[in-house]
Amino acid sequence: MTSRTAQWIFMVILFFGMEVYAQSEISDTIEQAKQHYIKKNFSESISDLNRALEMINQELLKQLETVFPDPLHDWRVEAPLSQVTKNAYATGLVSKCKYYKKSGGQSVDIEIQTNAPKISNLKMVFLNPSMLNQMGEGVKISTISDRRCIERYDLIDKFAELIFVPTSSLMITIRGWDMKNTDVVAKFAESVKWKLLEEIFP
Repeated sequence: MTSRTAQWIFMVILFFGMEVYAQSEISDTIEQAKQHYIKKNFSESISDLNRALEMINQELLKQLETVFPDPLHDWRVEAPLSQVTKNAYATGLVSKCKYYKKSGGQSVDIEIQTNAPKISNLKMVFLNPSMLNQMGEGVKISTISDRRCIERYDLIDKFAELIFVPTSSLMITIRGWDMKNTDVVAKFAESVKWKLLEEIFP
């Protein structure tokens, strides 16, 4: 099985695990790809599969929108959700980001990625905390909202970061600038709609 085929299977499984959202159109497109394949119209079959994957990615991105926390008190959303689907057919990578701002200069961004290449390496860090030394100074394992994360704080740059790897295919990164410590990014982490996330990625 090629890596491309494996990624296609991953996305199809993900689709069938989702509750609703344009399932008829997507399943019809997959069925059309199947019929093209049976008739050995491989180019048309690949084209249909690519279109189906793009629709699946768009539905997944819509679902991820519901997971981001609301702004904290005195904070605002600085920019609308930005979405990136980069070479999803080959990599399975889907990424969604949201930016928050507070008057005075503090800012936070939250990024949710599926199937990011470095997820497997980060999971190894949780299993073997001695690997934290390779990530530089000010890095440790913490627990927020009963979920373990990699915590980083740079006193000089006033940069705070929390990285969660709740599943084998999901990574959530919360970054803060002009931070005195990690308290603010931790509050954002606590406000993530984790239960909804668990419904999307059971």
